[in-house]
Amino acid sequence: MKDKLFNHIKKVIKRDELNTPNREQQYHYRRIFLYALLRKNGYSLTNSGKLFKRHHATIINGLKVYDAIKKDSVFLEYVESYRVEFEPYLHYTLKPDDHNLASQVLRCVDFWQMVELQEKIKLGYFKKAKY
Repeated sequence: MKDKLFNHIKKVIKRDELNTPNREQQYHYRRIFLYALLRKNGYSLTNSGKLFKRHHATIINGLKVYDAIKKDSVFLEYVESYRVEFEPYLHYTLKPDDHNLASQVLRCVDFWQMVELQEKIKLGYFKKAKY
């Protein structure tokens, strides 16, 4: 699955011209989304940088920017299509902790936690409340 993710990202980089020096916000946000996805899946900074024709320090900076803007509505709007496209690669360990959906939503502090919560809902992790 890891090789499939890598190959998929390579195709998207080429398709969307993310390895060009274009600094427009939409390109920047999409790049840093992919930096975070690669990092979350265990890819090194150096290998991630090579994919985008960037230095590893650029990837580090992008990950810091990602941490700062991961809840930003503009960022989320720009990366929504990527989130949908890369959904098969978003894997999370589901722990049998709190089955209360409302408390889980309130505990989410970033985009990835919301994606994880969405996956839990799809898997039927939360039972319908009986009123």
